[in-house]
Amino acid sequence: MAVEGNVCIRPARREDAPAMERIFLQSFADTVEDLLPRGAPEGVFEDIMAFLIWADDEDCLVAVLDGDVVGYCVAPANMFRIWIRAPLSRRMWRLAWLAVSGGLGMGFRGVLTLLGNKVTFFASFGVARFRGTAQILSVAVDPVARGRGVGTRLVEVALANLRDRGTKFVKLEVRPDNTPARKMYEKMGFVAQGSTEDSHGRWVVMLKDLGED
Repeated sequence: MAVEGNVCIRPARREDAPAMERIFLQSFADTVEDLLPRGAPEGVFEDIMAFLIWADDEDCLVAVLDGDVVGYCVAPANMFRIWIRAPLSRRMWRLAWLAVSGGLGMGFRGVLTLLGNKVTFFASFGVARFRGTAQILSVAVDPVARGRGVGTRLVEVALANLRDRGTKFVKLEVRPDNTPARKMYEKMGFVAQGSTEDSHGRWVVMLKDLGED
């Protein structure tokens, strides 16, 4: 556990999933609207967060301020392990059924787009030319807690956890125009390795060698 002022960073628990969903929807509203133009059905992203916590609770951290979850970081040490556990999760089967039956409002074309994005996501691992690389999958902070260094602390603790687990390299993807995030990652030692592109636009692929610290 790490503390900065009255902000505590701790492992995520199942009961944190609703707050993580709320913060995700606040932070990535444009992406959600583009993917789900009719809006996200209630609980969909809570299910995703709960699945990630269930798949490997060491991968998920939350920031707590005065008893409330105000940020999260999902940093899988092994993305392949996450995906092979997906078929074992009833939550993932429910989401898959919603997608193919139209319950997500995506339509068949939307499902194909989503699958294409996932192919792009995995292909971008090749940009860094490292297999088994850990991933900073998602980081978000509630607007009420921004400016306190919460996002930085979440990533720092995630990196420390990954290092303790024997991880050599950590990868992430960030939008080229997200200057604050790119500067934060550069200060932490992430180096741009190339770029990839999906239906939402271009991503810069960044890599950190944990052995250099």
